[in-house]
Amino acid sequence: MHTPTKILYCRCVHADAASPEAHAAVRRGLASAEGRAATVSDLCGLAARRDPMLAGMASGGPLLIVACEERAVRWLFAAAGAPLPAEGVEVVNLRTAPVGDIAARIAAAAGSAGGAAPARAADGGADRDAPREWVPWFPVIDYERCTDCGQCLGFCLFDVYARDAEGKVRVVNPANCKTNCPACARVCPAQAIMFPKHKDPAVNGGAGRGAEPVDVKNLIDGDLRTLLRRRGGGRRFALAEAEEERRACACSAGGECARGGGILGALGVPAEVIDALSPQEIAAAAAKKAAPERRGACDCGGA
Repeated sequence: MHTPTKILYCRCVHADAASPEAHAAVRRGLASAEGRAATVSDLCGLAARRDPMLAGMASGGPLLIVACEERAVRWLFAAAGAPLPAEGVEVVNLRTAPVGDIAARIAAAAGSAGGAAPARAADGGADRDAPREWVPWFPVIDYERCTDCGQCLGFCLFDVYARDAEGKVRVVNPANCKTNCPACARVCPAQAIMFPKHKDPAVNGGAGRGAEPVDVKNLIDGDLRTLLRRRGGGRRFALAEAEEERRACACSAGGECARGGGILGALGVPAEVIDALSPQEIAAAAAKKAAPERRGACDCGGA
């Protein structure tokens, strides 16, 4: 018996991942689905919550996903505990698919929908997939590339990563990640870390591999090394001193006084991410960065 194709469309409301023309083409295609497609506001948010809807989508027959890069989509489902099957899944990347083809590909899948019940009524509950105050921006790990070197774990200041009971690096606190910061992806030696909302294909899961990972050690200014050594021993710093160090680090990391571009520019960390760090965050990060396994990485570069 023929199994109807399910359709999942991510509007990616928190990022301009696709053009208005691409989204309009999706709506034209979905018009022929007669409410049999599931539309969600943010696939990343569903994955972070491990929404059971994704498991339902991943099982039970062919599936068309209209979202972003296929590699990112597949590992988002895996992170949600709902790995997609190797076959029977088609991903339309709204960033790169020709607008003229989008509606036709959706309409073709919708034509096979037959009497299938919708996985979720279009936009029904879609805006519940993440708390309003949180933009679902977090790293997604490609475990076909990841070597478990732990560099992301050592680099990140905000406890986004941890090792599981088997010693494998996992994203355990996605909401801790700083919105629009791709720094850990830039330093991953295996280029296994993706941020689906980022515009750079080297970071968002695009085909192939990007430029060689940034060598953080070569970017750290000598003055900053001195600053970090002075933080050693885990002693507590007054908030005023922490604020002064934050400004110094931001300067060394790529502010107006940076020499040679600095780590901020090299890692693509937005200036507003550095500016948003509180003295408390910097004081906490100082102790973490002073640990031997940190090997001197700039404590604001991974913000």
